[in-house]
Amino acid sequence: MASAPDGVDPAAWAALLKWSIAQTAEGDGTSSEPPAPLSKEKKEFLEAVMKDGVVDLVKRAGEILEALHEGTKPCREGTAIDDDATDRLVGLMEELMDIVEQIDFAMALVQIGGVSPLLAIIENGLVAEELRREALAVLATVAQNNPYAQDALMSQGALPIFVRIADSSASASTDAAADAAADASAPATPASNQLRLKALHAMSCLARGNTAAEAALVSAEVRGVETLESCLATDFIRLQRKATFVTSALILSDDADAAALAAYYGRLAPILVAQAETSGDIDLRENTVKALTTFANRGFGESIKEVGGHACIAPHTHRRTAATPPRRHAATPPRRQTTKLQTTTPLDRTPASIPHGLITILTPPSPGC
Repeated sequence: MASAPDGVDPAAWAALLKWSIAQTAEGDGTSSEPPAPLSKEKKEFLEAVMKDGVVDLVKRAGEILEALHEGTKPCREGTAIDDDATDRLVGLMEELMDIVEQIDFAMALVQIGGVSPLLAIIENGLVAEELRREALAVLATVAQNNPYAQDALMSQGALPIFVRIADSSASASTDAAADAAADASAPATPASNQLRLKALHAMSCLARGNTAAEAALVSAEVRGVETLESCLATDFIRLQRKATFVTSALILSDDADAAALAAYYGRLAPILVAQAETSGDIDLRENTVKALTTFANRGFGESIKEVGGHACIAPHTHRRTAATPPRRHAATPPRRQTTKLQTTTPLDRTPASIPHGLITILTPPSPGC
């Protein structure tokens, strides 16, 4: 018999070996004797264990949707729900998010009619904002890179809802505020920046890659371009970043025709130029320059010169050699906050000659700029 491992009582080791041999002899699957058939009691036990251990996620998603619909019924009747009830519903929404992160179950959510109750939660201004944010996040996840879900959301009018909330702020235009007041389903009060951010994300996930949604954004009915303009004009940096990213993605799309590009450029380019020159946020500035470069590559280079003079975009003329260490943006953080976005040369090239992404982002201001 093998000796006991170091630190183990030899007597206990021997007792363990004896017990193991006895279990083997009683038929744990290693005995030479054929296994006996399962008794009725053991079969029922195993069936119960299997049933309890396997969760039908589609069924569970349906149960969650029903609980969310029932839990927000007071809001549909004109009464807000208390914090405890809200916390319980938020927990259910988080569980639903875990389910729809798998694309098969995201599609199943659409198939079982989950879009409509979630949109009802999002639209209702009496529902706690935290729950509305979670609902927006769920539908954004369902829509992202999922043409089937995008088409379903479009057919149920999700895009105008997302756009309206993303554009709902205390600084919204008088016309937009009047339109919202006339719409019974519109938010009762201006949305917070956090809610606007979630709505903009949902709008982005629904529109990008979907031809119909991208076309709808530039329409007078949906007012997606105006919404991006209002998000860029805010002082909430995360909303600015997101709006800049979405703008860059939409104007880069193959579905963006000349009319759409002109609509985006006319409203957003002046804000982007000012943003590139004055923002102290490095991520925002980088994304802004990418968006302006995309505009230039798509035929608006000369117009950008007129809007922004010499300080918008230009080709990156600095070539790095093996002996030249790569420039890191984080190497001079104090300077990053104070240096204006400048270029080594004025923008005097045609749009086609500007390689996408080869941009000088942080350079000292040149004389006369």
